[in-house]
Amino acid sequence: MPRIEHRPFTADERKTLEDLAGGRGELGHDLLNGGCLAMLVFLPAMLILRWIHLWSSLTSTTVLVLAVGFAVVVVRRMRKDLRRAAWLYEEDLKAGRMVVATYDVRSAVRVEEFEDEGSQYLLELIDGGVLFLGGQYLYEAEENGSFPSTRIQTERAEKSGTLFELHCTGTPVEVLETLPHFTVADHEAALVPDDGEILDVSFAEQCALLRNRSQGSK
Repeated sequence: MPRIEHRPFTADERKTLEDLAGGRGELGHDLLNGGCLAMLVFLPAMLILRWIHLWSSLTSTTVLVLAVGFAVVVVRRMRKDLRRAAWLYEEDLKAGRMVVATYDVRSAVRVEEFEDEGSQYLLELIDGGVLFLGGQYLYEAEENGSFPSTRIQTERAEKSGTLFELHCTGTPVEVLETLPHFTVADHEAALVPDDGEILDVSFAEQCALLRNRSQGSK
């Protein structure tokens, strides 16, 4: 298990959380996202209708209405998730402290990246448990050769778990293997760990689970 310490936010960290909690530019982002989604549906549909000779002013209006309706539904769902995130940032500000966690790592296994979710790793901790780290923030540490490391320290906001700093202060750990990426079904079944989560299973069991799932899907 990690060694946990706490410290107060710096002025810059507090400002970042205040901006996230305030959701600055929400309306502009909603309009932009909604407009892009609507066009992504509308334009291909119109090309298909023209190609099969079913285009008319009535069909174009109908498709446009459907595209806008789809965009509204998606943006509303996104807004709901963002409101929950904003509430967590507000709770971070109330708590007023950063959680500094230090992990000692024995072994590391990489999980293939799926689309643009960032690098993902299962890290066997010396004193038990498996730490999951995943996100684009790992790219830089991978490139400079400092990650994975025998000692890793993360600095996260207490309630939301937002990562502010990643420090690799040990010696490099060799990646034992690369396991298959998590599937869409895994995400839908909530089987993908959260970034920073410690899994209460053995390292061997977790790695075997991913291997077997991949072989079973072939």
